[in-house]
Formats: sequence, C-alpha cells, structure tokens
Amino acid sequence: MVENNEVELSEAEAEQYDRQIRLWGLESQKRLRASKVLIIGMSGLGAEIAKNIILSGVKSVCLLDSEKLKETDLYSQFLAPPDKIGENRAETSLQRARALNPMVDVTAETKAVDDLPDSYFATFDIICATGLKQEQLERVNNICRDNNKKFLCGDVWGTFGYMFADLIDHEYSEEIVQHKAVKRGPDDNEANARETVSITVKRRAIYVPLQNALSVDWTKPELRSRLRRGDPSYFVMKILSRFRDEYNRNPDPAQRKTETEILLRMRDELVKELSLPAGFIKDALLTDVFGIVSGAAAVVGGVIAQEVVKASIARFPEAEDKIRVEMNVVSEVGDTRYRLAAETAEKAQLLTALLPAAQDAASYDLKEMLQRYKDVILLNEELLAGCHVRRATQEQTLTSLKNLHTILQQAARLRVGKYSKMVVNACRKAVSDNNTEALVKILQAGDT
Repeated sequence: MVENNEVELSEAEAEQYDRQIRLWGLESQKRLRASKVLIIGMSGLGAEIAKNIILSGVKSVCLLDSEKLKETDLYSQFLAPPDKIGENRAETSLQRARALNPMVDVTAETKAVDDLPDSYFATFDIICATGLKQEQLERVNNICRDNNKKFLCGDVWGTFGYMFADLIDHEYSEEIVQHKAVKRGPDDNEANARETVSITVKRRAIYVPLQNALSVDWTKPELRSRLRRGDPSYFVMKILSRFRDEYNRNPDPAQRKTETEILLRMRDELVKELSLPAGFIKDALLTDVFGIVSGAAAVVGGVIAQEVVKASIARFPEAEDKIRVEMNVVSEVGDTRYRLAAETAEKAQLLTALLPAAQDAASYDLKEMLQRYKDVILLNEELLAGCHVRRATQEQTLTSLKNLHTILQQAARLRVGKYSKMVVNACRKAVSDNNTEALVKILQAGDT
C-alpha cells in the first residue's frame, strides 16, 4: 500500500478521476495519486500496462527500455509511431503516453537493467517488469523486497501469457454476499424469508519471492499429485523463459519451424529434469508462442495494471472508522454507567435511611410520616428510571462490543497459529484499556 502523504487532488484531477473516485473513494484515489511506478520493457505488453496505469492517475510513470523499436513491435506496441523504427522504444513511446493523461509525469530511461544500481529501483513504489531474463527478474524482485516495494512481472509469447506478483505482506478488503434468514410475516417460509446482505471481510496475503516460485521441487509427493489435475502453463512459462535466457531473445516468427524444434527439445529436457508425466506438456502448447498477439497483451496488461492499482489503494477505512465509532460508544456508555452506579448507591443509601424514619414518624407525627413516604416514593421512581437507563446502556454496550468482536475476529483470521492468538490478546487489552488507536494499529498491521 502507498501512503497518500497528504496528497490533495486539484479540481481538474477530481473531475478527471470522478468515476474512479465514485468506485473506490477519495482517499484511495489520493493514495494512487502518490504512487511512483516503473515499467520495464516497452513491448506490446509494456504499452498495455503503461496505458492502464497512466489513465488510473498515479503520480509518475517511468518507461525503462534499452531496446530499439522493430517492425514486429508495431503489431502490438501502439504507443510507438511507425516512423520511429530503429529508435529507442521507451523514448518513442513518450509522446503518446503523455497524451493519455497530462496530469501524470511520464519519463523515459534508456539504460539497460544491468547498468542501473540497486538504489535506482528503490526510488519507486511499484515495479512492473517485462521482457527480462530470470536472473534479472530475481534481482529486481529481491531489491523490491529489501526496500518493501511492490513487484510484478509478466510476459506474452504469441497467445500465451503469464503474470507474477510479489506484494510481500498485503492486506485488502473483500466484499462477500451472504443470505440472511428474515421473518417478515406469518406467511413467510424458508424459501422466501431470506434477504441478501453484503459484508466486508478483511484478508491478508503473504507472498513469496519469484525465486521461490520458480524453484519449486516438483518431485515431492504432495506436489506430484497436483500434476494429475494441474495446468501445464507454469512449465510452458519455464520453457519460454529458458529460451530467453539461452538465446537472449524471444522465439523468432521468421524461424518458426527451427525454433519450434528447439522449444520441443527444451520441453523434453524439462520433463526429464522434473520427472513430469509423459505427454503432460503437449506439442501444440509450443506452436503459438511467436511474436506478441495484441489481444493477449491487452488481457495480461489489464490484469497486471489492475493489480498495481489494487496494491496502491488497499486499505480498510470503513473498518477503522467503525472501530472508532464503536469504541467511542463503549467509552461514553461506560462513563454513563459509572455515574449511574454512583448515583444509585447514594440514593439506595438514602432510601435505607428514609424508611425507618417514616416508620418512626407514624407514632408521633402523621404529616411528617406522609412527607417521608413521599420522599421514599420519589427516590424509588428515580431508582427505577436509573435502572431503565442502565438497561438501555447495557444493550448499547453489548451491541457495540459485538460489532467490535466481529471486526477483530476478521483481523485475527488474517494471521495463523500463535500470531492469531497474539492479535486476539492484544485486541482484548486495547479494548480493556479503551485504547482506540491501538486497535486501529492492530487492524492495519497486526502489531502487538
């Protein structure tokens, strides 16, 4: 998540992003407006990612590419003009990229990834990498993890594409639709006495680095069982990545027959290396992986850009506001209950003294007796009124505590094992101490 750093939207920005603000709220748009994004590789996929992110309204986008624009790029790379063949792909994409949204600062970097220091990548909030070798992807991913930055990568070969996301430790909210039984009248039955309600559930996802995802040991028995019902796409991606690592390029459409044979040889080597089932990766999967099909780039680019936006704006303002409201109710009701308890004790003590006095007055002064009993009746009415108030505040307290319990249960479910118990214990202590900000902090980060 990217903090908004007190970013304020201008009137022009509020008008430009009006539909988005209606969708995910002003605070989310402010956080998005504070994001600095680096896009590596300006192929057709890179152009799709850049288009979507620039239109979303981030603070800045840097297009990084050291490659020259080729004729084959023009089939899917719509940001680079056809008359710029032979020039740098990032620089040729600048003019059209800037025209998409003048409110976003779009720049270009023409150096190769290997020529840039680690400190360069650490200046961005989110990095999207395409067209890199596995070693380069792992390096950038590790830099992001060391600096707590979000990392996404992906690629498209022909009609085949993939994406990977490492958001490290990411919290988000999800709306779940539930069916609730409601009895509106005597004619309602189980079939019609139900209504649909939406609840927001807080989730947490712990991501692994790319290196771990690519070095899975598929010889383990628990993973072997997945292969029987699994999809071979992961292994197709490994074959195509291996081709790029070995030849420093993607398969060439002009050499389709020769390079299909190379891909099939690499497939056979991978199957033997990982002891995969025979026929698991069929020949047909490696025949349409040449060039970049614009439709495939649009789909994968849209998914990656969507994840960038979600990573930038994820937060739980509704739950945080709810905690503050309910804790305020509990605090105010608690103060009221303490005051009423003190008043009740005082009046009960006075009532205890008035009853004997009224009984004693009956033997010598009827007027005095009547006055004493009037005082007793008045005190009794005040005690009954206080009892009704205490009952109402008790119900109000129980409702607020129940709402808090629901929110904090959701926070606890984001952790497992001892960490879940630690969150529960920390929440109980915060409620007991009437510490609202501690509760909000637990909700946001699980700090205990």
